[in-house]
Amino acid sequence: MKWIYSLILSVVLGLFSLSVPVYAQQNTVQVKHAAPRVYTVVEGDTLWHLSEMYLNDPWRWLELWRHNTQLADPHRIYPGDRLQLSWNGSAPSLSKKERRTLSPKMKRTRKQAISIIPKPLLMRYLKQQHLMTDSQLQQKVQLLGSSRGLSLISQDDLLYLDDNHDEQHWGIYRTSDRYQVDEAKNAMTQVTLVAIATTVNQQSAVTTVRVDELIREVRPSDIILPLKQPMAITHIMMFQPKPAPDLPQIQPLGSFEKLTYLTKGSGVVLGVGRDQGIELGSTFSLDVHSNEQRFSDGTVGLGSQQDEQTEALPMTRIGSLMVIQVYDEMSIAVVTQSLQPIPHNVWVRSPLLRKHQDHLVKGDHSG
Repeated sequence: MKWIYSLILSVVLGLFSLSVPVYAQQNTVQVKHAAPRVYTVVEGDTLWHLSEMYLNDPWRWLELWRHNTQLADPHRIYPGDRLQLSWNGSAPSLSKKERRTLSPKMKRTRKQAISIIPKPLLMRYLKQQHLMTDSQLQQKVQLLGSSRGLSLISQDDLLYLDDNHDEQHWGIYRTSDRYQVDEAKNAMTQVTLVAIATTVNQQSAVTTVRVDELIREVRPSDIILPLKQPMAITHIMMFQPKPAPDLPQIQPLGSFEKLTYLTKGSGVVLGVGRDQGIELGSTFSLDVHSNEQRFSDGTVGLGSQQDEQTEALPMTRIGSLMVIQVYDEMSIAVVTQSLQPIPHNVWVRSPLLRKHQDHLVKGDHSG
């Protein structure tokens, strides 16, 4: 009878192991051999830069802090902080190394915590690049004219809007690509903020606004909408790299830079959002199919392998991207790692559940 119970137990344990996510079955987070034991954070560092410096898989950043009860918020790291790498058994751990200062409070009042990616890049997408639904675009206001009556609008120009409006802050936006995952889901349009204006007067069903900030040249086809406020800088600091949930692999719907290839810092639109469990900081792996072996005479592979398709080859990771804006059914992400020029038909996959072992491409063409 004992062998029967052993057999049943083996089957149950086998089924349990199949139900556990691969992430939970992975080995201890791997620290790079060149990772410093002690590192002093400097101005310009980002959470992603630190993650790449310490980890082969930067999205596992929070695991470095899981044994550290000293630091409640691993995303609250400041220039001047000293990070110390140690091991708790076989598990690596990162902590802040205590140091004596004459005025310990000065560091917190004069400096801001480092951001997840370079702040200018982050603010560019949070402030200037958005996706809007058709209903949001329908709120556009008709422009009746300007103080100088010219087609070229400059800073401090007065613009005259049709009707009286309660809004005080306005954005002049440029629309471009329209995205829709499928007919059952809402479409969204890519918009770029080109100027900011403020209401200065309302009279005779006309609202007068002044152009306070000119980001780009205003074109006749641009539209005026109530200004979409970016997230507060304190909220920007509150998210950190985390692996995206396991979803069927997808491809980007489009990109903000109309370039042949994506590079580090490129913004892309993904057809997944809150409804699919995407959060700020969700990180994806960018993968391509490995190249088939093709000889000069056109022969593919060796021996009888000519008929095998490229899709059967292991996937190769060529970069990663991180979500920085989330909508219900879509999101905006930024390429955080580029190991080679990234084609637009790259596959976007969760880094947790890979069917094949990644073959990292050496060399960083991040530019």
